Amino acid sequence: MELPRHGKGRENFASFLDRWIVQSTLSNGQVCRLANNMLGSKRLHGQQLSGLRFGLCKQISIYTFDAIGTLATAVWERHHKNQTFAGDDRNELELLPPFGDTHGAYAMAEIAEMFIGTRPCPELPDVWLGVTWGEKEEAISVGSLDLGRTVRGIITKDGGDLIDRVDQLLSHYPTNDEKRQMLMRQVICGMTTLSKEGIDNEAMAVCIALQSFTGENWDLARLSRLASSTQT
Repeated sequence: MELPRHGKGRENFASFLDRWIVQSTLSNGQVCRLANNMLGSKRLHGQQLSGLRFGLCKQISIYTFDAIGTLATAVWERHHKNQTFAGDDRNELELLPPFGDTHGAYAMAEIAEMFIGTRPCPELPDVWLGVTWGEKEEAISVGSLDLGRTVRGIITKDGGDLIDRVDQLLSHYPTNDEKRQMLMRQVICGMTTLSKEGIDNEAMAVCIALQSFTGENWDLARLSRLASSTQT
């Protein structure tokens, strides 16, 4: 069974889903793994999730929303009922903001209705994991900037060995995914760069790590402004 594309609903749902994942600091792969663990079936894949996040899906199997809906329900029950789940071996459900209504969590039907535009997307928190979402226009602009150079400037402004400072920063990184941490180590040290999508995915995690590292409040808007001011 396929759901037809609905332009406005697709766009609104894409913005909602992208923010939901960005605020969690989880990668596409982590979200897919967690959703499939909750469902007990591998119905959600990275390419599908990327298509939904960036509004590229013209049509999609309704069963894809089964995985997202099951994950959303598990997140709600984790936050509101302190429910534990066998497939959440890293407590990643706690990183995703819960959403629903007065009747409880949204499941497959509600997620599908959001996609086709017959149900409005719920509000997500302005502050999550201690980080403010910031103005949408400023937050989006982070993706076009040099995240590695910006972070490098922040953590070395008072001097000190770069490698030591990177180690300290990553000790506060809100994921224990070794591949992501290794990639960010290389990015901050100037050994590689991230794509726009990669920067969008990591910017919130960087803000969370910077808050612990510096003892200051960091959000996407502040990071974007600083990155803009340091461009040559």
